[in-house]
Amino acid sequence: MHDIRFDSSSSAVPQQPIHRVGYLLELQSQQFGNQWVYTEFDAFSQHPADFGIPQADGTFKKLAVNNLDFRSSDGANETGLANGHIEFTAYNYSPGINNYDSTDDLASGLNVGSYGCMQVHCGTNVLWAFNNHNGVHKDLGIGNNTSNEHKDWTFMYNSWQYTYKRLRVYAIHQQVEIKFALQATLQPKVNMRGVADGDPLLWNATAQEFGQTQIPFDSHGDISKPNFIIALTGQSNSQGANAYYDANELNDQPHERIFGFNATTQQWEIADLNTESLGAFWHKPAGLQSLAFHFARRLVEAYPDIRPGIINVGVGGQAIARWAKFPQGHVWHTYNVQRAAGAGVLQGDIYDLHVQQIHNALQHLEAGQRKVGVVCWHQGESDGWNSEAQYYTDCIHQVISQYRNEPWADTRTPFVVGETTGADVGTDQDSGWEARNVQLRNLNLDADPYTKCVMCSDLEPSDSQYKNGDLIHFSARAQRTMGTRYFRAFRNMFESA
Repeated sequence: MHDIRFDSSSSAVPQQPIHRVGYLLELQSQQFGNQWVYTEFDAFSQHPADFGIPQADGTFKKLAVNNLDFRSSDGANETGLANGHIEFTAYNYSPGINNYDSTDDLASGLNVGSYGCMQVHCGTNVLWAFNNHNGVHKDLGIGNNTSNEHKDWTFMYNSWQYTYKRLRVYAIHQQVEIKFALQATLQPKVNMRGVADGDPLLWNATAQEFGQTQIPFDSHGDISKPNFIIALTGQSNSQGANAYYDANELNDQPHERIFGFNATTQQWEIADLNTESLGAFWHKPAGLQSLAFHFARRLVEAYPDIRPGIINVGVGGQAIARWAKFPQGHVWHTYNVQRAAGAGVLQGDIYDLHVQQIHNALQHLEAGQRKVGVVCWHQGESDGWNSEAQYYTDCIHQVISQYRNEPWADTRTPFVVGETTGADVGTDQDSGWEARNVQLRNLNLDADPYTKCVMCSDLEPSDSQYKNGDLIHFSARAQRTMGTRYFRAFRNMFESA
């Protein structure tokens, strides 16, 4: 729960004054579903550290805040309120009258105990609360608590009930070059829709607000099924080879709104790195990472109504001939067929398998949801040697065209690829991996705005994390970063919109 993100990472006063401070609390549980609340008000300090979890420094903050705005998952949307106030302390505190609420006494507990509270109020109402910071089970809540006599969630010890819980803090300062065409009495607003973990806030001059680029998806449909499809394929790095699930890593845990299609059961399930929901065990063994899973994590952080679904078929150590399918008479047809035959298969057999799996998965969705939102491709090492640059380039474009000509795609279906490790660079080993990265990066230079290549060759290999001598595969840390980069490359396709 202690996941606090700042616009500025330093506790020192920034060069530009902090203008506003925002808090986004997200909670998810089987009982209450997806809940969130965003509160924002004028900055009460110029030190970003003052906005985070209170520290035992001999102080507390019980004060009014100006120009309170708040939005929440229950539809509330209020701006410019004058009755906002906060209660932040790292110590014990006492009820103002009989029960703990929005009038607690923080002064009497100064320097005593370590229970702690972090609460934002609107008049006599609680907007959100995070208490018992050092306890095993913390107090968490959005709105007024009705489960015990304490309105501000004190002594609820209920954090264990939530499968997902995150508090993000935004310290927002006005850049000198930005000119706000607003009335003097108004403050610039922040649109949190589309903002994922670690994102900068961008100024939208048209909407007169901070926010992020929006992506297209249909937010409707059966909430037990996905409404945004990620099709993942490629070689071993697409399958998370030698990059392992970590039970202590929050971002590796299942999320209620991330789904995967289980090829064995032929059903959509909650995505789990340890099950076949993210790929059959014959090509993605249990416990391996998935860049698409971490792509999906950024999506659910950014949008409270998106439900990503992952359809994965990929096989390690395979040439691109197992995806590309050239017709007879094409300059590369014979060569491609021969390369596939070297593995004892027909050209494009993995592609055909992936397409069939996509078809099967989409049949479980409502008619309006049977569309792939993005194809993620991570392949290249097996074509690093004995493969011409032009052949690989033509194969990539052939594969993109094949996916886009399927009935669940179109000519603008986004296609995102990632670099190989490029592990032969600077070594005596010459496997040509970096040579394939050149062709992959060219997708950023062509005239197609819906193809992107993600930089990955700077990320650490498996050996850096596990000391296993593996320079071909990425580490688990790198896989998580790759997912974020794939997400941002995808989002960047829609910046002009």
